[in-house]
Amino acid sequence: MRFRNDDIDYYTDVTQLKQFCDVFYKYQFTQIHGVILRGQSAFPKILPNGIIMSMAEHDIEQNHDLIEFLNHSPDELALHGLYHTFYHEMPDGLQELHIQAGLEIMQRLFPNKSVTKFICPDNKYNDHTLKLMDKFNLEIMHDSNPDAIHLEQLFHIPDPDENLLHKTMRYHWWRWFQSPNFNLQPLDDFLGKLKTIHSNRLINYYVVIDADTANVEQKRLKQILLEAVLKLDLPEDAKILDVGCNSGWFMTTLEQNAFTNVQGIDIAHGPLEVAKKKNLNVQHMYAENLLFSDDTFDLIIMSSVLQQTSSPEWCLLEAKRTLKPEGFIIGFNPSTTGDWGYSAFGINPYVLNAFLKDDFEKKYNATVKKVNKHENYFQIKK
Repeated sequence: MRFRNDDIDYYTDVTQLKQFCDVFYKYQFTQIHGVILRGQSAFPKILPNGIIMSMAEHDIEQNHDLIEFLNHSPDELALHGLYHTFYHEMPDGLQELHIQAGLEIMQRLFPNKSVTKFICPDNKYNDHTLKLMDKFNLEIMHDSNPDAIHLEQLFHIPDPDENLLHKTMRYHWWRWFQSPNFNLQPLDDFLGKLKTIHSNRLINYYVVIDADTANVEQKRLKQILLEAVLKLDLPEDAKILDVGCNSGWFMTTLEQNAFTNVQGIDIAHGPLEVAKKKNLNVQHMYAENLLFSDDTFDLIIMSSVLQQTSSPEWCLLEAKRTLKPEGFIIGFNPSTTGDWGYSAFGINPYVLNAFLKDDFEKKYNATVKKVNKHENYFQIKK
């Protein structure tokens, strides 16, 4: 699932935006914020493109608090337009100039963000817009996407189902604050339900993986992971955390290789019970909310974990927080958007896209290497 928040511009009230985002952060959800770089994004009526551009009195970089907040938030940023203009009415050349200029400004203002999406103002575009998406390697987001749905329309549903885990939920954050009956509690309640659905899906799906049940490929990947750990030349007493440890199969392997300080976490109770019977140091814990102090671990292992979480970005923020300086995060991620099993977790192809080699390397400053048809090995140094 994805959360798409349109209309971030110079006029954004940062205090209100933080209040709104905190509801998502409470459940370790991140959003995609659509950014308008020049002028405003909301108008009382439909205006010609020339008027919209001529009315632009301010640039978003003049809102220093907003730039600071967006740069340090876990959220993703999308280009919503150089101006909030109608792209389907723009000449082909002007469309390209606006998108190219917008991407250059986004890179300058948000150097730590990888901008891979374009949100059409008012969801209006034409064939040339689609061609430009290919040229600039952007995903276009619009209401005609089959997975798109308005967030506010879902609040009245007493029992949301798992189909929502495949949706992109869109909204305009500022509308909550303009309402005379301003109240973020319905949003809070709904996000809580989604978090529960996602967690239950994972907990109920998990099966125990150990030496007796692992297939040939799982055993090969475990060997690749072990070799990667040994190459790091860590001391025997290095503090290691296996996130998504399952039955503790790899934890046991690490201990057999003389590592003496290995911990594991998972959210699936069944595999954890198996691990406890092996006298392994394991806990029930979410990857998005690591209950450890800053600078705790020398190595964090996340093998085929990130794509199963409610927010991969939040997981990596937590991992980096609990990692010691010069520590490492290693693991496996999908190398394809094909449907090869993760649909059971409620993961849609858009989420898998985030883990393709080039995007993942750029976004997380990672080293990535393909290990089989479906998976990449990755390594991140703090």
